Amino acid sequence: MEIDYDFDGSLKMSDVVEDFFHSPSTGLYVFRHPLVVDSRVLAAADSIEVKVEASPEKWLVNVPLADALRLLERLGGTALSLPEYFRVRRDAIQAGDRDMLASLESDQFIEMLATVFLRDRTMIHHPRAGGRLEFRGEEIPVRTPEGRYGWVHPDDFDLATGLPVRVARVRDVTDDTIKYWDTHTDIGRAGALMAVRGFVTSVGKISCDLGFPADAVSEKLTIRECRRSRPEGVLDERVLEEARSVLGRYYAAVRDRSLYARVPEWHESLLWFVERHRALLSTAGDVAAQVLKEDLRDALGIFWCRALADGELALAGRIHAAAGAFSGLCGAPIDKGSFSHFVAGRREALRRAIRERASIVFVLGHDNPDTDAIVSALAEAFRQHLLCGAESTFVPVVPGDRIPDEVRELLGPELGDCLIFTADEDYAAASRTGRPEWIMVDHNVSRVQPETRAIIDHHYPSAVCLQQRIPRRILFAGSTSTLVALRIYGLGLEIPRELARVLHGATLMDTENRFPGKMTPLDDLVMDRLKPASGMGDESAFYRGLMRRLITCYDADRLFVRDYKEDWCFFGFAVAKGIEILDPERAGIVRRLRELAVENNARKNLPLTLLKVVDYAADAETIRRETMFPVFARESPEEFREAVRDTIVTIVRHESGPGARIERGKEAIEYSGVGTQLSRKKLAPVLDPVVNAFHRYFYSPSAGFYFKRDFLRRDRRVEEAARRHGIVLHADEDGVVVGNPAELKFLLQELGLLCASPAEYFHAYYDALAAGDERMAAHLTSPRYLETLDMIVEDRETIVEHARIVRDRGAYSYEGGTRRRVRVPVGEPGLFDPRKIDRETGLPAEVEDPRQYGQGLWRYWSPDSDRAWALRSSIFAYGIPALDLKFGFGEALPRLAIRPCVRRVVHPRVRVSERGGKILVEVEDA
Repeated sequence: MEIDYDFDGSLKMSDVVEDFFHSPSTGLYVFRHPLVVDSRVLAAADSIEVKVEASPEKWLVNVPLADALRLLERLGGTALSLPEYFRVRRDAIQAGDRDMLASLESDQFIEMLATVFLRDRTMIHHPRAGGRLEFRGEEIPVRTPEGRYGWVHPDDFDLATGLPVRVARVRDVTDDTIKYWDTHTDIGRAGALMAVRGFVTSVGKISCDLGFPADAVSEKLTIRECRRSRPEGVLDERVLEEARSVLGRYYAAVRDRSLYARVPEWHESLLWFVERHRALLSTAGDVAAQVLKEDLRDALGIFWCRALADGELALAGRIHAAAGAFSGLCGAPIDKGSFSHFVAGRREALRRAIRERASIVFVLGHDNPDTDAIVSALAEAFRQHLLCGAESTFVPVVPGDRIPDEVRELLGPELGDCLIFTADEDYAAASRTGRPEWIMVDHNVSRVQPETRAIIDHHYPSAVCLQQRIPRRILFAGSTSTLVALRIYGLGLEIPRELARVLHGATLMDTENRFPGKMTPLDDLVMDRLKPASGMGDESAFYRGLMRRLITCYDADRLFVRDYKEDWCFFGFAVAKGIEILDPERAGIVRRLRELAVENNARKNLPLTLLKVVDYAADAETIRRETMFPVFARESPEEFREAVRDTIVTIVRHESGPGARIERGKEAIEYSGVGTQLSRKKLAPVLDPVVNAFHRYFYSPSAGFYFKRDFLRRDRRVEEAARRHGIVLHADEDGVVVGNPAELKFLLQELGLLCASPAEYFHAYYDALAAGDERMAAHLTSPRYLETLDMIVEDRETIVEHARIVRDRGAYSYEGGTRRRVRVPVGEPGLFDPRKIDRETGLPAEVEDPRQYGQGLWRYWSPDSDRAWALRSSIFAYGIPALDLKFGFGEALPRLAIRPCVRRVVHPRVRVSERGGKILVEVEDA
């Protein structure tokens, strides 16, 4: 794989579509996503006293159907009934609208439908909700087709009733049928059931469940808003298509960086678009509109800065006026002292918002706050206040309970003493109200991800943030403060001196006083504009003053946590900076830092913590040298240690000039003559795949062998084994081998690999939890795949572990293994506490009532045939794992996988090299 540092993880116009789909057969305007918990929804929920929760994507979750229907009614909307769902699905297919179809068949959520069944006798579409289990409306007598469970083709649902016209009892691994459950069950309290469009992990397809308890809640269960008339405040596809055309040239110019060199000739088309659609955009609030408006502000800010830099004052004036009119601020100057007044008044504004239950938006930097994180939070909160302070109270907040010394130096005592911290009671009080939303700056992964409404960052985008349909500006730049300053300029405003000074100071700190390797053309453009506005004379002297406050701390424990990050799979990364910190008289500090890295590995079950110590000269600007200490876990193999050292040396050479000196030792790698500190953003993306390659297995001491951190995937060896025996190999789009458990176990046998029994599986699961290995525990309970376990249940009372699979003329049987008669508990289904597993058999010690939610319990199915496989499965609806003992010996599913296990790990060959100006990481199995 190639490592490319020039990333752009922003949500663009090409990523968004019209926020709703018009269904001609129902007349409904159907939103393309579940109901989003925003200020509109929160206000409506307050008015009817409904408690709401949001998923990481900001969707309404953990709310029962009755409350969800009442909430939609209050909003002036409705939900899809069972037949309407299938009619809208057909309309989307006929319209060729893949985006809408993907939403209707999403594997990210399941949705309640506005159809209930009472006492297995009557059906009500669009019921009015009284109590939690009380529904009124036109009662339609019904006898749902039997299937608990069955399989139905999506085209075999009656579009008038929503009920299936035919139900099959079995399915083939390659067919298109979906799982179906009837209403013939007593699982619903008071006999009340609801229809749910679900998703089934085992087949990777949607399901139709008519037997869902009407009061059920889960973190996956949500509802979709629909309207009888066209929604207001939502951009239509015509405007969006025009916007994509206009901004397509902007995105291309950002990508090739030509935008920062001159004002492009096509700027007139963008100004004309802004002029024509200004009124419409001022009232639009959907995601597409928010993305469009912020992109236009970024473009206008760049145009204006570039025109001024080129001395084109008339053009700059036109752009400035257009930006001011577009923002509604009309280019009026920001009053002197208004920024200080804003910051000083935040605590009282927050308290007032709590008392009045008003909308609160916290603007938050990362957990180890530095100058860029704190200043960008202050500036973005101020920008949002100028734009929409009448709608929400925007509050910059600092993680922890103190600000770094260099930040206090930059802000001054008056501003520094006004800041609000996450450790403050005011912040805790606001968080308890359930009202706040967050804007993340200078990071893109956070504990507040579900309540995040926007992101501005210059770090590599995480997988979770890329899944969020929220405005996000994630661009490779020297600092986040640059990105925020640009957006203020995009409002048609000059940045006043007091704000320009702190913004410029933050940009200097994060770019190390404009060091070329830390700068981009965008940073040059914005910083050149900030410098005269700030009144700063000697940038270098100003930078050195701040740096001196930063690097005169010699408390090792504080140094380690101050700049520690763990944004990658299997390693932590701490950076400690100090004047002459590597001199012999400070050896005790470095020794303590290394001890902390060892403790960090042990506490978090990490194989590696990187400790980078940056040694500054007395001038607080010149970097004399850096030493990288790769601190390994005690059991780390030598091949891994050598690969990490090789990688570090390769990156240092790649990023350094010809004068760099590198001294490589067993404990440390020291380098000097580089001219700057080596950025973590350069090191971590390359080290990540290297570390991953050596940690593909997890050792379970209780089981006595290694569990792969992945499922069996299609490769040359697997294909050869399948070819030898005439097996038609099935693999999903990610290369995971799937299908029948006997066939999967047979392939492992042929490859000389092991498979874990249920007892061994639970040994590994609890070993992972005990070791603090959250990633392994999460993969062992993966919601995306079912996992074959090496146990067969005979006659509901005998378990056979580790039998040898025999293939004869395409059919499978088994022989040998460890055979025992045991008590197999009954559950059809049931729930069990995974902490109460019989450690000898891997079976539940007791089975509980299935009508429980959010209790940390797993689902359990007992055998329903004379011969069945044990599987670890997943109940998508509730986001919980399951132990399934009813899977037929001959059944196959397109999401059923198997995990290889070994008694001895053979590590791969890893090579990191430079090629064509980029770094290449190659991993080859030994």
